Amino acid sequence: MCHSSGGSARVSGLTLAVLLSVQTGMLAWQAWTLGVTVDEPAHLLNSYLYWRGQDHLPPRDFPPLVKLVSGWMPVLLELPLPRGPEAWRELHEWPVAINMINQLNPRDIQRLFFFSRLPVLVFPIATTILVFLWAHALSGPRAGLAAAFLFALEPTSLGHGAILKNDHAAAFGYLLFWFMAWRFWRDPGLKSLGGLTAGLLVAVLAKLSMLPLLAIAPVFVVARLLRNTRKTDRARGRDTPVFRNGWAPRAAAFALLGNAPAQQSAARQVTRSSSLGWRAAPALCGLYRKGSPRKVLEVFLPAAGLVAVVYFGVLCASRFEASRLSADEY
Repeated sequence: MCHSSGGSARVSGLTLAVLLSVQTGMLAWQAWTLGVTVDEPAHLLNSYLYWRGQDHLPPRDFPPLVKLVSGWMPVLLELPLPRGPEAWRELHEWPVAINMINQLNPRDIQRLFFFSRLPVLVFPIATTILVFLWAHALSGPRAGLAAAFLFALEPTSLGHGAILKNDHAAAFGYLLFWFMAWRFWRDPGLKSLGGLTAGLLVAVLAKLSMLPLLAIAPVFVVARLLRNTRKTDRARGRDTPVFRNGWAPRAAAFALLGNAPAQQSAARQVTRSSSLGWRAAPALCGLYRKGSPRKVLEVFLPAAGLVAVVYFGVLCASRFEASRLSADEY
């Protein structure tokens, strides 16, 4: 049995490696042969300026994750910015990016976009691995390989995989969050909480539409811990102390209030110069509009603290109540 399971694991691992090699080769070939799409010049310029700390051209709405992953390549290649005052007459990243492309040699354009696209290949490849791991955990190695094969070679996935955009980054971040949430639900603890927090940060960095996950994650953590407490108390024939004494709402309120100053500070910085559409999500806009990779930590560390405080608050309250009730028995 041990030899059989070990052999099956080796076979599935080798098969996955072959599949990933094929996927990587197809994506790299597409990155070299595919022409420049309409969004990519602006995204390339935006990523370059982000890494240089000069991301001041509106609309500044490209998500940070792709800029963090891909922006170092145009910096390394010394992206030639457009020359002349006319090229910068409209201080908007789209016309400036078009002027930049118009001044480049066609051969330089292909080389520049090929190397700048290569870093974003990590997202479809990582998503394939994640799909395999989740399907494998649910239904075994054959199901994992089948799911990974369907995703890796699906035409839409391949078509978007080698473009300097955030489509695959958003898909990976969203899937990673729920995969980590599933692991936390199965085995709540510090390790799975860290994974859930990491998944949350990656997802929100990938796309602004992932913002609701910042509210879902703490609720999810509290629900899982309350489920544990209720099962224990039902076994003892008691009501749930977390519900009875209101510890869960207090812990959640404490975490939200503790995170409020950071969110309010980011909101003030953004709403001074943002449009009405951006004001709907002020906590994230501070990150999206600040032109430096190190600014990521300034906004998202409070989000990690929010999840951690909720977790520890409810956990400590539950354990305190359980120990007090145990003491009462004696």
